[in-house]
Amino acid sequence: MIYPKPEPVADMAPGPASAWHREAILVGLLAVSVALFQLSAWGRTFRTLPATARFWISMLPVHVVGLGAILWVCRLRTPRGRRAAALRLEAPGLGRRLWLLAPAVPALYLAVAALTAAAAFLLARVGYTPRGTQLLRLLRDGAAGGWPFEFSVVTGVLVLAPFAEEVLFRGVLFEGLRRELGTPGAAMASALLFAVCHAIPEQVPGLFVLGVFLQFLRLRTGSLWPAIWVHAGFNACGLGALFWLAS
Repeated sequence: MIYPKPEPVADMAPGPASAWHREAILVGLLAVSVALFQLSAWGRTFRTLPATARFWISMLPVHVVGLGAILWVCRLRTPRGRRAAALRLEAPGLGRRLWLLAPAVPALYLAVAALTAAAAFLLARVGYTPRGTQLLRLLRDGAAGGWPFEFSVVTGVLVLAPFAEEVLFRGVLFEGLRRELGTPGAAMASALLFAVCHAIPEQVPGLFVLGVFLQFLRLRTGSLWPAIWVHAGFNACGLGALFWLAS
């Protein structure tokens, strides 16, 4: 199936118009580094907080501070009417034909799950014991947290995380690397960083494949919204599995 190429937006053309992406990366990295340094100073205090507080604090550096820094630079460096286009948050370009991609999504989810299981098996064979995700430990600790904890997890995992991570990795980071690495190189690099930043070794191969597919989706549709939807669906499947394991 050959999909139509989306109309290019102005700041995708060669020239200085997309320079703000590289500036945003530097500002975002600085902001995230400061936030992580501040959190590290909490030490043992962090582990004594309620699960709801620990969940939102764990989301703070990348999903709140990092995204906030990116949006702040975008606001400073792009005119009001161009900010959605600069962030790749315009409407998808495939229109009604977007549903043609639907059959690939369940296959993608199964492939990521299979790669994660295979990586966990291979790591176990060399002596590494998979620790599971921090979210699973929080779900077990927060079993008595009631609806505030459950609302926080659903909102953070299904809304905030897909939006923030797609803007950061498939949007700004990809565009910032694109001129130096080319489109394929930038897609691979941003997908690898996306996988590694989750800090779960057995998930790296599967998340890398997911990141490459989401980047392809963003390029083919000309928008981050389809990638955000697919990312949210993937998180929903994972969250359902984690709730089942934690019960």
